[in-house]
Amino acid sequence: MNINLNVISNNLDALKKLGRLDLGDPKINFRFAHVLKTIDDEIKLYIEQQIKIIDKYGKREENGSFTVQSNKLVDFEKELNQLNQLEISVDWEKVDLSVDRLSGISPIEMNLFEEYFIHIVEEGD
Repeated sequence: MNINLNVISNNLDALKKLGRLDLGDPKINFRFAHVLKTIDDEIKLYIEQQIKIIDKYGKREENGSFTVQSNKLVDFEKELNQLNQLEISVDWEKVDLSVDRLSGISPIEMNLFEEYFIHIVEEGD
């Protein structure tokens, strides 16, 4: 399965929340923990590349923000967009997960999980 790094990076906390759930089978829990580790490693590389692009075109401020001069903005956005389009491949097939296992999960998080990781089924399906 391919996953967009930008989408996952922006939703990493939600993904880790899914990793804390009992997916109903120890083998599946282990496999998902492995997938999370792989994703986490890839996200670290992704963030390193974002920082390189920021350092190349921008100026970091003491408060953690940065500015990009207007004459460098087009190149900055082009490189950042190229990075944001990257996908990684992970060894995962969606698993069925009953809705009762998803207590405390927001609808937005459920949408992310359904897109990549689970099929939500009603209890008893």
